[in-house]
Amino acid sequence: MNESKSPETIIGSVFERKPGASKKDFGAPRTTAGATPTGFPSVQHRSKSAFSRNREDSLRKGVGSSRSQAPPVPVSSAQRPLSAPLQAPPAQAPSSSSVMESDPEFFREQISRENEARIAGMTEDEIEDEKRQILERFGSRISGVLERARKNRTKKDTDGPRRANGASAPHPPPVDIEAAKQALQNLPEVPISPEERTTGRAQSPPPPALASVPGTRPSSRQSRRLRFAELEPQDVYVYESHPPSPKRSALALLPPTADDKDVVSLGTWSGRMSTSPMNVDEPTPNAEDSSASKAVDVDMASSEPQATERVGDGEDGPEEGTAEYIRRRYFPDLPANDPNLAWMSQSNGDSPDRGPSTSLRFDLHGNPIPAALSSQLPTSLGLHHHAEGSNAGYTLDDIFLLSRSTVPAQRTIMFGVLAGIARHLSKLKEGKVVPHMDEFKGKEEELRKRIVAAGAEAINEKGGVGLSALQVVWECTVGWDRDLIAMGLEGIWLESVDGVAIRSLSLEFLLPSFADMLNQNLGAYPHEFLVQVLEIVQRLALENKRTAKEVVETDRLLSGIVRYFLLAPHFQSEGSHPPNPDAITLLISLSKTSRQIAHKLARAFSDDLLRFLTILPESSPFPAPLAATLMARSLNFYTTLGTYGLCTNVASTAMVHISRVGEYATSSPSASGALRAAWTRLAETWTTCAVDPHATTPPHDITWSRISAWGWHTDLLKQLDRLPADGQSHWATWGDIWGVLAAWLEGCKVNGVRGGEKERNDILQPIKASFEQSSRGSTVVSSVLDALVSDLQSDHPISHTQIKAIASNADVLRNAVRLWLAMVPPHIEGSPESPPFDLPIDRISALAASLLSNPIWEVASKGSSEQAYFAVYLRHVSAMLSQYLFLSRRLPAMTRELWLAQAFSLILRLMPGDEDAALKIIGEILRALPTEIEPQGKGAAAVLEPFVRDVVLGKVNDSESEVEDEEETNVEQQVKPRTRLGPLVLSPASIAATTTNMFISPSAGPKSRRHFSGLPLNRDWTLSAMDHLLHSGESPVFKQLPPNWDSSEVDITRLSFNFALISRDILNRFKLGSYAIDRNEAILGCMKVFMLEHGLEKESVTSTEEVFRDKTVEALMEGLLEPYRLGSPNKPEPPTADLEKVATRFLGTGTPFYQFYTDFVGLYDAISFSHPLFGLLLLPPISMQYAIDYRKLFWCDYPQILKTISIYPNQVLSSNLEEYLYPVEAEPQVIGSLLSAIVKNGAKEFLHLVALHHIAANIWNDLREEGVDGNFNEERGVKLLKAVVDQGDNETVYQVVKYWQCRGRDGIQVPPDCFNADESVLAMRKDWVERAVGIEYAERLGGLLSAN
Repeated sequence: MNESKSPETIIGSVFERKPGASKKDFGAPRTTAGATPTGFPSVQHRSKSAFSRNREDSLRKGVGSSRSQAPPVPVSSAQRPLSAPLQAPPAQAPSSSSVMESDPEFFREQISRENEARIAGMTEDEIEDEKRQILERFGSRISGVLERARKNRTKKDTDGPRRANGASAPHPPPVDIEAAKQALQNLPEVPISPEERTTGRAQSPPPPALASVPGTRPSSRQSRRLRFAELEPQDVYVYESHPPSPKRSALALLPPTADDKDVVSLGTWSGRMSTSPMNVDEPTPNAEDSSASKAVDVDMASSEPQATERVGDGEDGPEEGTAEYIRRRYFPDLPANDPNLAWMSQSNGDSPDRGPSTSLRFDLHGNPIPAALSSQLPTSLGLHHHAEGSNAGYTLDDIFLLSRSTVPAQRTIMFGVLAGIARHLSKLKEGKVVPHMDEFKGKEEELRKRIVAAGAEAINEKGGVGLSALQVVWECTVGWDRDLIAMGLEGIWLESVDGVAIRSLSLEFLLPSFADMLNQNLGAYPHEFLVQVLEIVQRLALENKRTAKEVVETDRLLSGIVRYFLLAPHFQSEGSHPPNPDAITLLISLSKTSRQIAHKLARAFSDDLLRFLTILPESSPFPAPLAATLMARSLNFYTTLGTYGLCTNVASTAMVHISRVGEYATSSPSASGALRAAWTRLAETWTTCAVDPHATTPPHDITWSRISAWGWHTDLLKQLDRLPADGQSHWATWGDIWGVLAAWLEGCKVNGVRGGEKERNDILQPIKASFEQSSRGSTVVSSVLDALVSDLQSDHPISHTQIKAIASNADVLRNAVRLWLAMVPPHIEGSPESPPFDLPIDRISALAASLLSNPIWEVASKGSSEQAYFAVYLRHVSAMLSQYLFLSRRLPAMTRELWLAQAFSLILRLMPGDEDAALKIIGEILRALPTEIEPQGKGAAAVLEPFVRDVVLGKVNDSESEVEDEEETNVEQQVKPRTRLGPLVLSPASIAATTTNMFISPSAGPKSRRHFSGLPLNRDWTLSAMDHLLHSGESPVFKQLPPNWDSSEVDITRLSFNFALISRDILNRFKLGSYAIDRNEAILGCMKVFMLEHGLEKESVTSTEEVFRDKTVEALMEGLLEPYRLGSPNKPEPPTADLEKVATRFLGTGTPFYQFYTDFVGLYDAISFSHPLFGLLLLPPISMQYAIDYRKLFWCDYPQILKTISIYPNQVLSSNLEEYLYPVEAEPQVIGSLLSAIVKNGAKEFLHLVALHHIAANIWNDLREEGVDGNFNEERGVKLLKAVVDQGDNETVYQVVKYWQCRGRDGIQVPPDCFNADESVLAMRKDWVERAVGIEYAERLGGLLSAN
């Protein structure tokens, strides 16, 4: 080759720009010969490849003939001189198939003529040999392929483009083949200087030599078509893909084995593969004959210079595709440890130190990928777009990072992954088995909080990102609690202790975003996603009062929901959707939150829902079931408002429609059970509201005269005649109708003539007939009792379905009892002469007795997280028990003591919402008490009722009072400072006082529960007045006492302890001692009496002397504590909680009982004057069951009081003295004080026994139990024995040496029986004294350590 032919540096066909070249040399493209007259490029079909078009354009313009050199081959100048020529690889002579013409048709005709001429000169054997080679190479189906190609070509020739005159376009002039051949052989060498050598990453290969002319539009691919082979299923195989790797893949894999039955063939490859991809196939002997049909492999390695480091030669070379292989192949002059090449090792995973990823990875559906499978999944699944390319799937960090990507598609996919992960985490939280996610146990709520925050942040994004983010929020709110929501809980907050994710949401951002979706951007969201918005808002509304208030106060949110889901839907337009009853359910839930919210919703939406009451389901444009559901939930909405006395005017303004609805619900056989129940409950609510028209807002919205005129009770009586008695759904209808009739009769007692005598007589006969033997009403009551007994006696854990059935059946029985009571004339105080109708009183009483001790009451407090919400169903059972107490009070065989025993026990089962019933029962209890100790002219009810009322109701909290705008002055006047849960049995008083209809969350703390309600009562509720005496300056009772109340603190204390004594004695008499006040509650109650002298504000109450010195008070306290003494013949129930837990009810969580005890001990030291009962109450906290601080305070800080306390062991308030003696004291400071107590300070009786026991047990190892009392400290024992011997008198030394307790016996031996150590014990003690203490002390104690 002649080097002078290439004076310029050339790389391929790209010329470097000279430094002095002008811009015009590289300016706009010149007009080519092939340009059209209009100046625009000709239309070209995109099926022709760019390479084909470029080749034709180059030949047409003469580029093919003018290019005289093939692309140069770069060589390294460091290996040889720049002048050394580079020999081009030997090239095969171009065959006839390489002739390039401008027209493909001419090209095909020339090849066809040559082939026909060649076949004509061949013999038959040569033709058969060629056929055999073609079949071997291309397979047996090549003939069909060629036949289809010929047909397609013929069709193309027939339908090809023609000129306007019908003639084909002329062919361009032929190319000089010999000149082109000579140009390809004369290639110049292109030296690479050291300055130009690449030291970074390998650059992309240069563009093809036959590139398009600069500035022209890329031509389309005209002659290229996509064709599919006609293959059979058995010809297609699917092979397992490999993990990502730069290693070159093999051309073909081994065929599947016979055992692999899941593969599908992709066809049979009939070609020939070279032995090595780096070598050129050697020409076969018949290469000349088959040059037109054989493929030519290009030897890429042969273009490398001989002096360059070879790669892949021999067995010692690096594996192809590794970082070292790439370095040797593309960067041979760089050292192996060059930092510029570190990216290859990191990306290819060649580092031997890199281990498998320990973080759990997830696929695109949020499913976990096992670590063993993560490195084997193929790259085609889209699971490798992260930093660790060798591991399939995404870690949580990857997902959270990509969820904030700037690429919307990535964010959309990652939010879908987060939704799937949240779904799995919720299952894991519920205790279900989720494979490969064990590492997230205990972290579910933390991850839920992160996931929902990521979704809420992107909720306003457009397109798929916002929709996917909405799905994430739905999964973390609605989907997370799908099982809880599916239970259909009504009237209880769903807030849980672990549910921090919902509480962490920024509702100020999220809720307005939902409002925008439902108002401004309504058309941008599919209906299904807007339904999810409704479900999310519903879940937030059920979380707690704060979130519900946020939902109501968010501008345009509820109006948008009502407009979209209730007002706008219809069936006349295409793509419309039916109304969604869940929107009405949302309004009901919000209305139950508070009276203020219910008032807002009543003003905003009460008229809108009337549309669902104007058309009966049979005539509705909506499907009948949907129309019935919409009507039933609308009635429930008005029922909820009616519990506050709101929106009762609807009964008058929509009287015609309401009447039609009532007639349809009571008489139509097609009416659903839900619609019937909704109508009867609304009728009961409006009937109760009409009893006292001043209880409604505004007053007189509904009156009793209208209720009487509408005659709902008459329609319901007729319905009873047609109602079957079988099936639980029918039982509920019976109960609802009985409730309406009871409310009607109760109203007649107030508003009717002569207490409603005429109205009572009108319905007496039909009701009495329905409850006769074997009648349908009697059958319903008996069936309900059977079902309740069966469910309550079940040994299996109570389920949601079971507790719901119990609540429903309890409602039926409650309404039956309520109807019985309503039919008793109001002027009769006791039992009537004859019962209004027959009820199985004995069975009802037995059921109430079994309910008292049934474990169903512990389900909500000790059950699972799901069972914690069962408290809302227990309300129905407690309401039934309260009605039973009113019934039993009127039974002829009921004595005063028996009813008091029932009342004192059953009142502990009343739940929040039963406050009115509890106050009524307590009032009857106080009036039934003996009057021996009542103050002159003052009954127990008059003195104690204000304090008892306070303990039943929720604690006053002025901060909870909500102030509305000026337009709601009437509502504001009805706001009470106490929270009042609406009862299940409405009354005019409850309608005026109810502030909420939502039961408190199971996760609420004691303080929140006390502010919500005082129910259920504790067993020491009879001493509740003492709490107000101790805090008389802050007590709300003392601030609101009537003017004529003038009782002293002594009067209050006397009546309170008398009340407690009577209740305990009556309960013990009827074997109900477990519901009486226990030992620790009695101890704390007596402590409060003595603490009245500590900081008592005398201006609140009047007192002339110390209360605990009053003889009556002292006698009452002695009587209350007597059964709990060690020597008492009575064996009361053991306490259920220690003093610290009991005191928490009184002191709260902010004041520890230790502080109370500190004041108590200090008060004894100051004013007791050795009061024996005062001293007795000092002892319980110093037992070994309490913290060491109490014993330090008593023994170490107040040693001077030991001489004043003279309590014998049988007087101690304990069931076993072991709680004072074991485990053995180990605190050195207390041990020193105990030693002083028996040696110097003169502890007496029981205190002397306690101190002696602990000192002796620290001296003699035989008194200890190693597993309980700890290891024996011999050094301490030696010091203690020496101190006793040196400082104590003979009696003390004798007692210490002879002291003995046999652990495990029944009870503790008291002096003098405890000074009887036997010979073997004394012998061991003597040996220890001689060995550890010394001969001197052994001799001094020799007489005592010898046999008795």
